[in-house]
Amino acid sequence: MFRDKEMKSETITQFIMEHRAKHIRYNKLERYYKGDNDILNRILKDPDRPNNKISHPFGTYITDLLVGYFMGEPVAYQNATENDADFKELQMVFDYNMEHDENIKLADNASIFGATYEILYVADDGNIEFKVVEPTEAFLVYDHTIQANVNYGVRYVDIGNSETMVEVYTATDITTYKMNNNTHELELIDSVGHNFGDVPIIKYANNKYEIGDFEKVIPSIDAYDKFVSDSLNDFDYFTNAYLAFYGADKPDEDLDTMKQQRLLFFPKGAKAEFITKDLHGAEIENHINRTEKDIHKLSKVPNSSDESFANNSSGVAMQYKLLGTENLAIKKERNFTKALQKRLKLILNFLNFKNNNQLEWTDISLSFTRNLPVDVGIMADYISKLRGIVSDETMISWLPNIENPEKEIAKRDNQLEKDTSIDTDSIDFSNSSTTEWE
Repeated sequence: MFRDKEMKSETITQFIMEHRAKHIRYNKLERYYKGDNDILNRILKDPDRPNNKISHPFGTYITDLLVGYFMGEPVAYQNATENDADFKELQMVFDYNMEHDENIKLADNASIFGATYEILYVADDGNIEFKVVEPTEAFLVYDHTIQANVNYGVRYVDIGNSETMVEVYTATDITTYKMNNNTHELELIDSVGHNFGDVPIIKYANNKYEIGDFEKVIPSIDAYDKFVSDSLNDFDYFTNAYLAFYGADKPDEDLDTMKQQRLLFFPKGAKAEFITKDLHGAEIENHINRTEKDIHKLSKVPNSSDESFANNSSGVAMQYKLLGTENLAIKKERNFTKALQKRLKLILNFLNFKNNNQLEWTDISLSFTRNLPVDVGIMADYISKLRGIVSDETMISWLPNIENPEKEIAKRDNQLEKDTSIDTDSIDFSNSSTTEWE
């Protein structure tokens, strides 16, 4: 988006103004995730008409299901070297930051907004921390080369109506400014160096075009909200219909009394009936069902409450039903892999500088596991058939609830060592109880 611009004060403020213009889109996407759809703000010209406003949080459903499927299981990291000490130190950084929870937040934001950011910094206690930054608060500036290298990153936060704190991150420094929101002038506050070896802001893109997972189906969500809300309006019209009298003068009896007694008295030849319009319930229901199917189809998120989906226990058939979802998750995985590798690079750059460590980000491989019910028996049989073909560390990473395959292998080896070290010759069986069978 922003390219070939030198890091000058006027350039930074120009980029911030351009980025602020995106807040309208981000705010709308956040509203729809929270179920605050446009239907809730509908105003009719006739204030006496029924105006039901039924909002359906499809945005919540789509994002939560996709994030759970894609990132519900922790990312597994495998060390391709014998350098266990440095890898353990990296794992301690992950544990300190509750890495899996951070990944979930990143995936949530990317699903809602199309992209999100993460900043790495050194806390006061000397530990490396990485935190999710809302896309309304950060952006990256790239050069004009084919590699699209990051020149620098900016984070800005309003600290009042008249001032904004601006942080500019380069490959060597973090510079803090205070911006006057009226004049857009920057006042230098502080500048400190860092040892991450690159710009410590990472973008996590949802896809190539940075589109949110439910963003393209918002018009269909609006149509669904309108169909359901107007159906209830029609029902209100029906229950509050006017009663028309034909060939009859106003009765002498009190109308309220007649309504309570459920009796009407007319002159001969007169009649009364309610004025209603045809509801066309079947047609409206078809529109609602078709729109709902379009939302699931276009967002590539299945309706898990659908009987044909939930009652199908065939693994192969289930995979076909999730084919669109899986293709979407593969794209997410590729984008997240690049970003997580950048995180690894920054952390290891710092640890190597600080502690003279030798582990490189290229020594670490990542694997993602889809969050689906797993038949452990079938998976164990599958793994046993691949023994000797695929490494133990890779196969163990396929099992559910295994966050650290390398640690699991170490625990298994320790257990085997204990089991084989038992000396049965030293056990006294003389006092053991016996059972005689007649």
